[in-house]
Formats: sequence, structure tokens, C-alpha cells
Amino acid sequence: MTTTRYRCSSQLSTFCSRGDGHPTRKSCKYCGSVLVVQYGTWGAYEWTGNGRYPEADARRTFTSEKVAGRWAAPRELVVRWIPEIPR
Repeated sequence: MTTTRYRCSSQLSTFCSRGDGHPTRKSCKYCGSVLVVQYGTWGAYEWTGNGRYPEADARRTFTSEKVAGRWAAPRELVVRWIPEIPR
């Protein structure tokens, strides 16, 4: 299950463009930087404190950050992006 997300390449502000799916424009609405498209999935994890969240340790995976957040919040889990590794 692979999905896409996009984000502003410069990430100068919290107002910079980001979201799930493919962007509807080529540049950030806030700062004008190029938007970057990434492939992967969202995972819900127990917090480890070391910043390492391998896909195998995910309690569940999702195609949307918002859906993952709604599922993880009552279970006190954290949501992390799992990038697709090109083979």
C-alpha cells in the first residue's frame, strides 16, 4: 500500500504547502518554492524516543496522515511517514 504526499522544498514556515496526494500546483502557495512529491505510507507506532520507526514495527499503516492520526490518538501512538525505498 503506497501513497503520495507533497511538501514545500524550502519549508520556511508552517504556512508552506504540504498534504497527502499529488499537489494541484507546482509551487508553494506561501513562499513560491518548488513542491516535492514523496512516495511511501503512514504508520502508527509506539513512541520509541530514538527516532527509529521501521515499517515492520508499525502497529498499522495508512494512506492518509489525518486518518492515521485519528486512529492513533486514542491509543496514544505516534504517526510517522515511512518512505518507499526504491529497489
